[in-house]
Amino acid sequence: MTTPLQSLLLFGALQQSVLLLMSLHAWMSRGFAAPARRGLLGIALVVAAIVLLARRDTLPGLVSVVVANALLVAGVRTLYACGYAVFGLSPPPRWERWTAFGGVAVLAVLWWLDHSAGQLVLAKARPAASGVPLGCSAFCWLQRLSGETPTPRSLGVRYAMGGGALTLLNQFVRSAGSLALPGAVDPMDSPIAGFALVTFLTSTLLSAVAVILEIERRGRATLELRNEQLMVDASTDSLTGLANRRRLDASGAIEVARARRYEWPIAVLLLDIDHFKTVNDRFGHATGDIVLREVAKLCGAELRGHDVLARWGGEEFALLLPQCDLAAAIGVAERILDRLRSAPLSVLDGGGITMSIGAAVVADGEAALAPAIERADAALYRAKREGRDRAIAA
Repeated sequence: MTTPLQSLLLFGALQQSVLLLMSLHAWMSRGFAAPARRGLLGIALVVAAIVLLARRDTLPGLVSVVVANALLVAGVRTLYACGYAVFGLSPPPRWERWTAFGGVAVLAVLWWLDHSAGQLVLAKARPAASGVPLGCSAFCWLQRLSGETPTPRSLGVRYAMGGGALTLLNQFVRSAGSLALPGAVDPMDSPIAGFALVTFLTSTLLSAVAVILEIERRGRATLELRNEQLMVDASTDSLTGLANRRRLDASGAIEVARARRYEWPIAVLLLDIDHFKTVNDRFGHATGDIVLREVAKLCGAELRGHDVLARWGGEEFALLLPQCDLAAAIGVAERILDRLRSAPLSVLDGGGITMSIGAAVVADGEAALAPAIERADAALYRAKREGRDRAIAA
């Protein structure tokens, strides 16, 4: 006949099996393969321990007591090891690990005493033999969570702290309760057994859910970071690290709208490296790429915080200058030309680079940057025709 406690144990085994399936889906879908293996192993060990404990009336005591409690200790410790990895906590101290091993050894010794003259010792000390190492594991877990996780703490961290606290309470009640029982009453047949089992199952449920929640949170955070990186990559020139045309167009639309609202000027420069084909033909394309990066750095040194420098294409750059009229834009262009003239490049055997620059401003009534860019482009070609190494206003 199945007792209420056995029924509760079997229900706990079913609960842990459901957690096993939920965890498998959540952990593997988020790419946490290594922690997932630990977590799944831990839950499987707990399930096996609960099943063995539930069959104490049909299985030998060595299996249903020593092996079951050893599996329980190993399973809970493995679950905590999974939690350390998922929450990014430093590992527990070595003494906690040896406490677990020692508890299993004590169980084996107590079982040997059971067959000699130690029935009373077994009944009193067996719960402590598995309860002390589990309590130490829960204590180290709570210590790491409270000291290494940021505040405000996430929902997963709060669940994890609740699970650890329940484990600590469970093992304290189970160990202390056995000492208070009269004679050699088996704690599994005592009134505290139901309470201990319910708190234990609740603690493992909270801990497993905590790990699932944390993995989901980290998975979402990782996905958001990837999306942000994709957006950055889509708007950045991979060679120079500058904005590309897409980002310049987006920034231009925002700045033109702002300029119309606040009635301030906005200018644009188009800059083209002179005789860049000669650089590639003489020194090679790899050197040409270095020159492009160096020119980008030199031009960027003249920028204000809200200016936008972009690689327009090939050896051509574009510079968006909010709150800047045509005279100020030509001043920026002249400073860039002076900086280039005074900066010989070692990759060009000490030679320098010059640029031709066209400048234009967004006219009153224009709602886009494109007309100003067209005028700047025309001014740029005038600078080329008039001898290069100069800036001309549209």
